Amino acid sequence: MTIRDHYEKEEDFEKKFYPPNKAASKEASPNYAGLIKCERAAEGAAVSVDTAGGEVVPERSQMQATVFDPGFLQWYLNRNIGKSVRVEYLVGTSILTDRVGTIDEVGVSYLILRDQAGERILTDLYSIKFITFYN
Repeated sequence: MTIRDHYEKEEDFEKKFYPPNKAASKEASPNYAGLIKCERAAEGAAVSVDTAGGEVVPERSQMQATVFDPGFLQWYLNRNIGKSVRVEYLVGTSILTDRVGTIDEVGVSYLILRDQAGERILTDLYSIKFITFYN
């Protein structure tokens, strides 16, 4: 069922969504954009309307890439869970330190390594400078 179905006459629908002398065409009418949004939402699509131009665009959450998409460090690390690595971190402005272990878990801002003793080491993803992967 669409918005059109709620109006008894087609003329009532036209008057509501395409008022005369308000817009040059149906597409230019802000009400038309609202109608499209309502109809797409009824179909289950997430949409929003650019009110300045009346343009229907996908909901912002559908357009954003996540850190677990290809091209992000977290994505690459996630693909290598279970592999042995040596991770080098920058501490302060000039001190490098490293940790060796197996990638156990990857989060948005952290990496958990399991060392040879079986201990889990939580590390900061943003201070990583180098990662060496071992076969």
